[in-house]
Amino acid sequence: MKKLILALSLFSLLACGENEIQKSKGDDKMVRLTKAEAANKTEEELLGAFLSKAVYKEANLKLKTKEDKERMDSLKRRAVNDYYILSLANERVDVSEEEMLEIYNKNKEGLEGKTLEEVKPAIKNLIYEAKLKNEIADILEEVKEKYSLDQKIEEIIKNKK
Repeated sequence: MKKLILALSLFSLLACGENEIQKSKGDDKMVRLTKAEAANKTEEELLGAFLSKAVYKEANLKLKTKEDKERMDSLKRRAVNDYYILSLANERVDVSEEEMLEIYNKNKEGLEGKTLEEVKPAIKNLIYEAKLKNEIADILEEVKEKYSLDQKIEEIIKNKK
């Protein structure tokens, strides 16, 4: 649950819009959540969201050098990229009953007499993770082809010589 809160907080950091709810008074200590960010949240989730924004604000205040700012921009870009790729891959991955049954039957002897229902969640997770990894590789390959990245890399290497 905490990982989910932190992950969601990371992405909510990028958007702080209208209708904000204030955490504390005073310009230097102002941390806000939008009504949408605060809606239907538990006290723990609200604290997580506020802490995430407060730490983000502190970090931005400490960014003094160009290199620090570039590193922060790179991390933001990476977070957005990872979110996009995982979202797209998750949409494309599905695990069927037949796949789970096939894995169960192939490994029945090593499962110490456990029923399919007992091991189904673990089998589903293993299949899902394997498919997700393959789907991510496929997505990256699609992007690589779409933007002709191999040719661009070849040009750069050729021009270096």
